[in-house]
Amino acid sequence: MPTHSIVNRLPHDPRSQRGFTLIELMISLVIGLLLSAAIVKVYADTSQIYKFQNAVSEVQENGRFASAFLRRAARLAGNFGCEAGQDVVSTAGIPPAHLGFVTGVTAQPIGGSEGGGVAGENSDELILRGSTGGGVRLEENPLSVAANLIVESNSGLTKDSFAVISDCTKTNIFKITGVAGRTITHEGLTQAYTTDNGARVQEVEAVTYCIGRATAWTAANNLQALKRLINPGAGDNCPDVGVGEELVEGIQNLQVRYGVDTDTFPPGDNFANRYVTAPADMSRVKSLRIELLVRSLANNITSGEIPYTLEGTETTPAAGDRHLYKVMTNTITLRNKGT
Repeated sequence: MPTHSIVNRLPHDPRSQRGFTLIELMISLVIGLLLSAAIVKVYADTSQIYKFQNAVSEVQENGRFASAFLRRAARLAGNFGCEAGQDVVSTAGIPPAHLGFVTGVTAQPIGGSEGGGVAGENSDELILRGSTGGGVRLEENPLSVAANLIVESNSGLTKDSFAVISDCTKTNIFKITGVAGRTITHEGLTQAYTTDNGARVQEVEAVTYCIGRATAWTAANNLQALKRLINPGAGDNCPDVGVGEELVEGIQNLQVRYGVDTDTFPPGDNFANRYVTAPADMSRVKSLRIELLVRSLANNITSGEIPYTLEGTETTPAAGDRHLYKVMTNTITLRNKGT
């Protein structure tokens, strides 16, 4: 039986040890490059999708937090005691006139200025005034107007703050000069209060909200933030670097419109008839419409400069500004009758 055909097939036969040809190697390299390119493309697309989704979540979260914060603050504005609509007595310099607590004898909970924010950004400022909590009840009848106030506890009361005392028949703003246990020393109180009508002491604040440079601001990113100043000094400006408390970064613009009751039949119907820029007569303001321009912290999120509409005006970001922008609008009814 012939064996040469079997021998020819054995592994040691040089003819059975042929490698890949040059064409086969080139085809393999091309296939490998195509697979690598596909993997890189999938990775890049997935990374961009993740980056975009993260930016959307970031913008929504920051916008919701800023909106909720302002809604809560606005609804508390004007609480100067058990009857917010009554006149408020204050003495000269307490609180300082620039805080604007009282106009004449009427407590003024709302203030603001048009374009009072960052230069060039045309951002507004909003000022809200009112109590910071439920306060504490007067426990003993003072021997005189100047006598110390004895309250049920000193919870929430601090030295050098401003406060209001009200018994539902009259209200007085004064300064707390000291707190020792349940004893409050004070200045600026001009009316006597007793325990008979349930007089309560509450701290009050004038808080300015505006847009200013964020802590992470650079000339390249121009990152802004929603800030607040509590009882600011006469020379303090909200947008100034290092002034105020940063609440939420990525809030680039704040626009406020004031819903005023324009009805002349006394005293109006307590409903806003139109929305205007900061009016001269804040006593007619019944609601607020607040627009926030929220921006992602990272750039290169969108494929190009995407326009946004703020206060009815469409704006296209500057060249190279590919941040994600979103405008959030809130309409807030002011609950306290003192407005």
